[in-house]
Parts: sequence; structure tokens; C-alpha cells
Amino acid sequence: MNALLYFIFDIGAAIPYGIATARVVIYGLVRDWPRVRIWGAIALVTHFIPDIYIFAVLNEPPPLLMDGLLLIVVLFTIVAIIGVIRQLQRQKSATPEVD
Repeated sequence: MNALLYFIFDIGAAIPYGIATARVVIYGLVRDWPRVRIWGAIALVTHFIPDIYIFAVLNEPPPLLMDGLLLIVVLFTIVAIIGVIRQLQRQKSATPEVD
């Protein structure tokens, strides 16, 4: 595995992932569900880009390594989903401006 290439994938995915999750929350607050689905899909794809790279380059990984990596991927996915749900639940009384 090339650490520099992984770093590029990770940093390159972080920016659109941050924008997409922010848009999910913003559009969720104003209940614009079609846009929530679009931005949610973008967030989902960009969230997994670095992990897809790891799985693609590992030819014969040790089973324990794969189990640990899958556990971490699932754990962080659950944490990200919980974070978005909590942000949506903490709606303020004022409706945010949407472009």
C-alpha cells in the first residue's frame, strides 16, 4: 500500500465529505428531503473512498487485519450517522438560510 497515495485519497475525499455532510444537515433542517438524499449519497461515497483504496490494494491480507479494518469502518460509519442525526435533532428555532 502506498501511504502517499492513501493520504491523497483521504485528504481529497475529506473536503467534499465535509461539504456534503454540512449540506445534509442544512437541507435536513429545512426538510428539503430530495436534496438531503442527493448530498447524503455524495457523503456516503466520499466517506468510503479511502477505505475502498485499502481494500483494492490488499491482495492477501491477514484475516485479523481485515476483521479489524472492517470493524473500524463500520464503527466510524455508525458514529458519522449518529452525528448527523444529532445535528438534525438540535434544530434551532430560526430556520437557516438556504441558497
